[in-house]
Amino acid sequence: MGIVTGGGSYASGETATLTASAYNGYHFVYWQDGSTANPRTITVTGNATYTAYFEVNQPSSYTIFADCNNPIWGSVTGGGTYTMNSVITLNAIANNGYRFVHWQDGNTENPRTITVTGNATYIAYFEANPITSYYTISVLSSDLNMGSAAGSGVYAAGSTATISATANEGYHFVQWQDGNIMNPRTITVTADAEYIAYFAADVANEYTITVMSQNSWWGFTTGSGTFSYGTATTITAEPYEGYYFVQWNDGNTQRIRTIIVTGNATYTAYFESIGGIEGIDDITSDQIKIYSRGSEIIIDRAENSDVMVYDIMGRIVHRGRIEGPIHVNAMGVYMVKIADRQPQKVVVR
Repeated sequence: MGIVTGGGSYASGETATLTASAYNGYHFVYWQDGSTANPRTITVTGNATYTAYFEVNQPSSYTIFADCNNPIWGSVTGGGTYTMNSVITLNAIANNGYRFVHWQDGNTENPRTITVTGNATYIAYFEANPITSYYTISVLSSDLNMGSAAGSGVYAAGSTATISATANEGYHFVQWQDGNIMNPRTITVTADAEYIAYFAADVANEYTITVMSQNSWWGFTTGSGTFSYGTATTITAEPYEGYYFVQWNDGNTQRIRTIIVTGNATYTAYFESIGGIEGIDDITSDQIKIYSRGSEIIIDRAENSDVMVYDIMGRIVHRGRIEGPIHVNAMGVYMVKIADRQPQKVVVR
């Protein structure tokens, strides 16, 4: 590995120079006492032995060999010659119909990053993909003069497909043959299937909304007319003096409401007579007493009865069973209807 010069006989107090010379392919490391000085000067004080240690030179670069178990199934990139401690990336690329499984050391990362510390070999293992079922999705238009449909194709089982319908000018999409109205629409492929888009002319998109009163002597309504499909329009129920709005024929209790037009429809407003005695705040009838206290309406001797409370605009502010005082949010005149009795007025001050 190498030779040492400088040994010999010296008088006490003399200095000696020791030199460690490495052969080709080796290099000096240190002396046996740990000193790394080379050449090294010592002062002679007695007999002594100095041993130089050498080691093989490390290569300046290493070879990373990257391959796969079957070149028909895939390939690997990233192999080559690299310097010590280089960080490189290996990538296993599967061919069509195959998939990457793991490296020869069991690692399943792909791409995979490694630090070069020596020559090394990495083998990627591939295998054939499991057999996959494929299905045909056919997307058609019911009438090409009205519009077109897209999304036809062959899809793997379990995959998703997006189908869409585009109406021509003067027409609009209505629905798919199964009644679904989503457009575009996403489906999960489980079998061969056919989807047909149906369109309609825009002129057939007009619908009549009829708004009427149950009793024209008690109140009137607004909002009737002819509207396009999807239009948002407002209908109102206006009670005459001495009456209040109760609800629409579909159970909705909003006196002024917005509806979305999707077809011909009739909305009937129901009103009731306010009744009661004008100008008094507390009502006593059939042992039932109704009065106000602060922001609360108190009803005595009618526990567990059904009750509805309306404001002066006919809006319901409370509905339920009488189980205690009824809190209202604002001062004003309210109508209290207990069970099937005539509504009674109470003023909250």
